[in-house]
Amino acid sequence: MDECTSYRLLVVDDIPDNLDLLCEVFDDEPCEVVTAASAGEAMERIGEFAPDVAILDVQMPDTNGYELCEQLRERFGLLDFPIVFLTAERTDAQSIIHGLDIGASDYVTKPFNAQELKARVRSLLRARAEHQARIDEAKTVTRRLFRDPLR
Repeated sequence: MDECTSYRLLVVDDIPDNLDLLCEVFDDEPCEVVTAASAGEAMERIGEFAPDVAILDVQMPDTNGYELCEQLRERFGLLDFPIVFLTAERTDAQSIIHGLDIGASDYVTKPFNAQELKARVRSLLRARAEHQARIDEAKTVTRRLFRDPLR
């Protein structure tokens, strides 16, 4: 991902201090950060904001991060919308495996390194951009073939 490319980041956590911290972490990144304190609020924000990537807490009171991840996967494809779990609550191997199995793109445990988290997000966005470029290229080739099938 180009250093100048801006992106939209959705951060979902029920603890206001965690939301503030993540806003500070991404303050020097070329991104717009929108926060949500619940899964319901996150789904509303997605409709208004169309984020490029999301960072979700696992433990939330109404709908946990796993359930929200599953809802997002039903709505968006795996590479169309990267999801990172960031949590201190569920750091055992089974929880991490479960998170990845249900569609998370990455799973980061607290305490975390801010530079590493930002690098992981940028890496996911690069993969997403490359995936989209391949789709666009395939569409172009397909259109050419249908216009002039003897080429």
